[in-house]
Formats: sequence, C-alpha cells, structure tokens
Amino acid sequence: MRFIHFLFFNLTPSKYKQPFPTAIKIKIHKIRIRLFYILIMLWVGRSAIFIRQRDDYASIDLLAIIQIIIVIMILFLLFFPLKVEFVRLIKKTSLKYYFLYLIIGAISALWSLNPKYSLYRAMEAFAMSGAILYFCASAETLEESIRRVQLIVWPTLLANWLGLIILIGFSLRLRLNGFGAIATLTATFFAAWLLAGRGKYNLKNLLQAVLGLFFVFISFSLASWWSFWFGICYCAAFTKRKGLIIVLVLIGVSLFLLADQNMRKEVMLFDKQYDNVGSMTGRKVLWTDYFEASKKRPFLGYGFAVGAREVAKKYATNAHNMFFGALLGTGLLGVCIGVLFFFSIARELIRLRHYKNPVWLACVSGLVAGCLNNMSLSIIGEQFILATVVLVSLLGLHLFLLKMNRQQLLVNRWQRQFHF
Repeated sequence: MRFIHFLFFNLTPSKYKQPFPTAIKIKIHKIRIRLFYILIMLWVGRSAIFIRQRDDYASIDLLAIIQIIIVIMILFLLFFPLKVEFVRLIKKTSLKYYFLYLIIGAISALWSLNPKYSLYRAMEAFAMSGAILYFCASAETLEESIRRVQLIVWPTLLANWLGLIILIGFSLRLRLNGFGAIATLTATFFAAWLLAGRGKYNLKNLLQAVLGLFFVFISFSLASWWSFWFGICYCAAFTKRKGLIIVLVLIGVSLFLLADQNMRKEVMLFDKQYDNVGSMTGRKVLWTDYFEASKKRPFLGYGFAVGAREVAKKYATNAHNMFFGALLGTGLLGVCIGVLFFFSIARELIRLRHYKNPVWLACVSGLVAGCLNNMSLSIIGEQFILATVVLVSLLGLHLFLLKMNRQQLLVNRWQRQFHF
C-alpha cells in the first residue's frame, strides 16, 4: 500500500503533488506552453527579420517552407492532444466568431483566385491565433497572463524594428503604418495601465509606456498617432479625468490645425505622389477599386487574403481597411461574421467593467486603439501580420479576464446557494 501511495501520490514533506495522471497532464501543458512560445517567436523572427523579397507573392522559397513548417507544428500542438477546456472557453466567448471567420476563410479556397494561398493564410491565422490565445489565457494568475503578453509584445516590436533597420537602415522617421500599429497597441496598453492606476505608478510600466510612445512617434504614421490618441482619450474618459481629457482634446485639435500642407503630405502620403492620389494616405484610390470589384462578387468575395493583391489597379499586400479586407476575401458572409464578432466582444467588455484592476481598462484601451487602426490597416480579417500578433495577445488577456470572471460568478453562486 505504501508503494502504491508513493507511486500515485508522491508525497513530499514540503508539497503535496498531484496524482500521477494529473501530474502528466500538467507536464504536457507546460511543455506545450514552452513549445508554443518558441514557435511563435520563430514565426515572428521569420516575418520581421528575414523579410522575403520576391516578385510573385505566392512563390515558395526556403523562408516560405520554414514558415509553413512552423504553422504545421503549431496546428499539431493545438489538436494533439486537444485541450477540451480551452475549446469550451472559446465557444462561450466572442472569439468563436473570429475562428468561424477563419474557417470560412479556409473554405473560400473553393472559389478563391488563388486557392492554395487562401487556404494556407487562413490556416496560418487559425494556428497563430490559437497558439497566442492559449499561451496568454492559460495562465494561472493575472500577473502571469500579463507577463506572457509582455513576452510576446516586446520581442515582436523590437524584432520588427530590427528588421526595418536591416532593410532600410536606421531612421527615426520610418513612415510605416504596420510598425506604427504594433507600437500603438503596445503604448496604449501600458499608458492606459498607468492612467488607470490612479497614482500607483510602477517604474517598469512607466518605462514601457514611454518606450512604446517613442516607437509610435518614429513610425510617423498619422493613423497610429490618432489611434493612440483615441485609446488614451477613452481611458481618460472612463477614469473621469476631466483635466486630462481637456489637455488631450487641445493637443489633438492643435496638431490638426497647426499642421501645414507639407507636413500632412509627408505624414499622410509617405512616398506617393500627392497629385495622383486621393486623401487618407492615398487609400481612397485603392478603396474605390475594392468597392467596384466587390460588386462583382458581393456574397463570397475573391478568396481569403488575395483580394487586395489581385483586384486593384495598384498592387497592395493589404486592403488597408478591415471592412474591405473582409469584403474582398469572404464577401458579405465574412462581413456579417465580423460584425457579430465585434458586437459580441463589445458586450463582453461592457460586462467586465466592474473589474477594479487597471489591467482591464488597459486591455480595453488597447483593443479600442487597435480597432481604430484597423480602419487604415487590416490587422485582422486578412493575412496574419506582426500587428495581429500583438492584437491577438491582448485578446488573449481579455480571454483570461473572461475566464476569471466566469469562475468568480460560479463561486458567488455557490456561496449564495450555501448561505456563506
């Protein structure tokens, strides 16, 4: 009996360990978490530093093969063994609509202009999103979940910066909305965390907010600037800081009124010819082409992640608008699923407003900034990009907060039932 007790329970003087089957599951979980993080970072490194230079966007070279292998390994870890509790958690939240959209994106290979490319990009987005959400939401404590978000956000931002330095050289005026979107999500999260703390400032968070704001500034992307401004305004309004709201509004109005035409031209139009494009960074021209093309295939679109590359007169790797990205890729069917997703997540965020922890408000502010930035760059809805990594990590923190809220509701119900 003592031998059996030792074999299955393994008691020690300092700690009671789990029974043997449970201990195995815990070890598998820990191994999976480490492998997920390694694979996520490998994908980030491949996408940020080893940037592919090619004429055909669907061509397969050594770097593409490496990326495909990473995605296949992530998919294998997601499903073998299948984490039933994680799947149930997803099914009870708004993220089920997000994954439904990606599944429709994979099915769109049946009518896509480039079937293999649509299928792969949808599978990649599904795998990466699942891995990041699992990594961030499966933490035991809120502090651990935040730490995991940081372990994803900062390497992604710094790797992207390093990749741009290698590609175009060191510059404090990058003029890139993709890099700016990553910086905006990061800076908004940490700045809002500080504001929501109401005087309880943490030096580490302050440094992260300042560094994130620095990267937002050097992105020289007007969309990123305005997204950060709007996210902080939301945080200030929620915390009822009237003085800060007035200052932010004055700063925003002043920057808009004092900026001369040359500055607007440089910030908004990058290297494009000012006289040959429309407003809003020249995207109006692209959006006009996308709108006309969507009339030909309104219900199902042209296939996931290929619309922007195929239907416009000017080649683009991104539709620069979440709505057009979904409309071109999966048609009105995908747009409807996207609308369900955003209404559902808005309802969840409202439901969590009773959280006293400033992390909740920081997470919401970051998601608000990301949603606004989606109007100038398809962070979600198209190809999975580096900015999507950061946005999905915030969704992972949101998923963890939902999990903790559900557990607290069950505890409260149990206490009421037994009159505690």
